[in-house]
Amino acid sequence: MSLQVALSVILLTGAGLLVRTLERLQSMDLGYTPDHVSMLSFTGPQSVLKTDEQIHDAGKRVVARLEATPGVVAATPIESAPFKGKSFYIMKVAPAEIPPVERDHYPFVGFEFVGSSYFRTFQVPIRRGRAFTSSDTKGTEKVVVISEALAQQLWPNGNAVGKQLRQLRDNDVWTVVGVASDTHFRELRNVSPVVYFDWDQIDPFWNGLIAVRTTASLTTMLPRLRVATHDAHPDLTLYDAMTMDQLLDRPLSQPRLSALVMTAFSGVALLLSGVGLYGVMSSAVRCQTRDIGVRVALGATPRAVRRLVVGEALGVIAAGVCVGTVGAIFAGRLLASQLFGVSPLDPASLAAASVLLLVIGACAAYSPSRRAVQIDPAEALRAE
Repeated sequence: MSLQVALSVILLTGAGLLVRTLERLQSMDLGYTPDHVSMLSFTGPQSVLKTDEQIHDAGKRVVARLEATPGVVAATPIESAPFKGKSFYIMKVAPAEIPPVERDHYPFVGFEFVGSSYFRTFQVPIRRGRAFTSSDTKGTEKVVVISEALAQQLWPNGNAVGKQLRQLRDNDVWTVVGVASDTHFRELRNVSPVVYFDWDQIDPFWNGLIAVRTTASLTTMLPRLRVATHDAHPDLTLYDAMTMDQLLDRPLSQPRLSALVMTAFSGVALLLSGVGLYGVMSSAVRCQTRDIGVRVALGATPRAVRRLVVGEALGVIAAGVCVGTVGAIFAGRLLASQLFGVSPLDPASLAAASVLLLVIGACAAYSPSRRAVQIDPAEALRAE
């Protein structure tokens, strides 16, 4: 019986850790506001959009027309949909003043090619300096916005605004004009250093993706967005649209499934422990009928008898809880890679599992303790 209780403690603690992880992921500050933001995917015939310049121009026309559409707050081209991971979007950068022999020591960081309305579209706060503007074009000074994490990494003792950043692959130098808040855009669980390049200052290209912030739901706005696309470029087709909430469901699906499965298993284990304990205590009361009868004959009060039966049950539970707590500590370490914002040794989860088992044990022992109180000492002695 104690082993069943121990297993229940382990499963309940694991379920608690995963549920708390899911809560932390769902309530975390992403660094931007996903509400009313949607990702639009466009395509067009290669016979019309033959060159990178033509594709880039098509993207600019669509962005401009979308921003002029009633209900659209802002729109921006983006490199790719969020939560794709950072491994495909990295480059090596370093402060421009760093000597060449020291540049190889700088790590790869994430990058994003974004439009001038990117920070307004996602409502990413600019902590220092400014965001991109429409005046940042191909013929003007090359500028970038970097994340707080990258600013701290490259210039830990000073203000990054006004400093120059070197892209080591092409040896290009860019001036930092703003420092943006860190975001969970490429990875939900991690914040990584990011450098933002203005889409209008890089070599012409467009991946066919645009993010829009609207005042109404995507369902309401979609007909208007399709009309705006056709007006901007009749050869382009808006073939897919997803809200940020839908995109957030993808990285959250695994934590949700893990929490659900672990909770289901722990619920079954808890039920089996309660039923098993009830059976054990009922059997114990039947086996101890004479002993209980003698105690009652010698003056034991009903309260004392109930305390005896419930105490035996809680003793079994306590032994299982102690063993289960040790097991839960090791199990928590095995779950460490699945956790976020929660320690594998989370005391709240351990305490909740232990208290719940003790309550279930007391409830399971209540009915047998009532039967024990109702034993007639004379009949119990005659039965022996």
